[in-house]
Amino acid sequence: MTDLFFADLVRERTSSTGTGPLTLDGATPGHRGFAATVPPGASFHYGIAGVSDEAVWEIGVGTILPDGR
Repeated sequence: MTDLFFADLVRERTSSTGTGPLTLDGATPGHRGFAATVPPGASFHYGIAGVSDEAVWEIGVGTILPDGR
């Protein structure tokens, strides 16, 4: 099993919907962004919670691409 990277106080908005890569829109106030915290290529656990619809959520393992996306 690959080691997973852990970063505290990372919280970011996304404008993405559907399947595929997320488009990150920057850190929320008081938090850090993924690309500024997680090294490119590192895998990490994530959780997504819908703001306008609590029934929309997702958990998984993500990876920051080499270009910081």
